[in-house]
Amino acid sequence: MENTPAPAAHSSVRSLRSLQAAVCGLLLSFILSCSQYEFTLNEKTLYDPTTFRRELSLKDKYLENCVKNVVNEQQITAARQVRQLLCGPGKILSLEGIEIFNRVQQLGLAKNTIENISSLAALRELRHINLADNAITDASILDELEQLQYVDLSGNPELNCASTAKLQARKQIELLLPTHCRQE
Repeated sequence: MENTPAPAAHSSVRSLRSLQAAVCGLLLSFILSCSQYEFTLNEKTLYDPTTFRRELSLKDKYLENCVKNVVNEQQITAARQVRQLLCGPGKILSLEGIEIFNRVQQLGLAKNTIENISSLAALRELRHINLADNAITDASILDELEQLQYVDLSGNPELNCASTAKLQARKQIELLLPTHCRQE
């Protein structure tokens, strides 16, 4: 004779597991909704929302200061929460490290001293970007960003106009170019 649990006992085990899963799900939802609070257990920190803000470090200190202001003002606890960065006018030269903000949709970097924009390739959700009045020479990396709807490259006197050819061919993009690249 086989040892099989009675149907009622088997059903009780399934019900208990379902209840455990539901409780765990609710607890996880609660913790995630309280992302501004530090959680400790037996005086040991389990979660500290300010860790991201404290440890944020970018190569360009001007960009870092701008980003830190944004994350502090909006009480952001993770890079994925940043949707908008407006960092201009200023003295930003390098965008190295901006890749961590891969969910950003709007980026304002006008009136800086940016030359290289290759770091922007990781910003796949980027829709609006203002790079006016910088020192950009090659904008071809922007071709890879399929979500772009608005690009301002005006005021970049050394921009290689050929590097914008694919952007110009995309009809859904509002593209502002420097005077020497405009086709009248």
